[in-house]
Amino acid sequence: MSDFEQPDAEKSSSQDSGYKAQFSNDEWNYILYSPIVVFALVAGADGTIDRKEVVSFHKELLKGIAGDSAMMQHVMIEVIPNMESLTKDVLHGEVDPKSVIEKIAKAVDLKLSDDEAMQFKLSLLQFGKAVAESSGGFLGIFGNKISKEEKTALAALAVLLKVNKLH
Repeated sequence: MSDFEQPDAEKSSSQDSGYKAQFSNDEWNYILYSPIVVFALVAGADGTIDRKEVVSFHKELLKGIAGDSAMMQHVMIEVIPNMESLTKDVLHGEVDPKSVIEKIAKAVDLKLSDDEAMQFKLSLLQFGKAVAESSGGFLGIFGNKISKEEKTALAALAVLLKVNKLH
């Protein structure tokens, strides 16, 4: 076995045991807050979180388990059973959403391949977009469903996640 093969074998081994093994406990805890923080930032951007946004949030959590990002799947599997305590921390201001997103971006950029990190970040943005699209517009049907404030929140989220280009 050459020196060049060892890192790949180690990376494969750690992925076999799950993404959690690639991160410190603190990093993983911040990552677990990610869907809740994204929801709070986007849904709360216009000053109100309505029922449709909450319903969409729950649907998106379940979709994340079967989504394209393997990292997101691992996160959602752990987030769902811990939803109450994670949400409480976010809603009671025990975590700073901006700081959480910045720490997540740094951790995934350092610990994951470029493709995996980008896929996870784009999954978070799509999660936020789906929540934003769930309500708004005239009678909730016509017009742009994403408010100006929610668009601003999504753009800020993209910057904090260091997503240079949206596909």
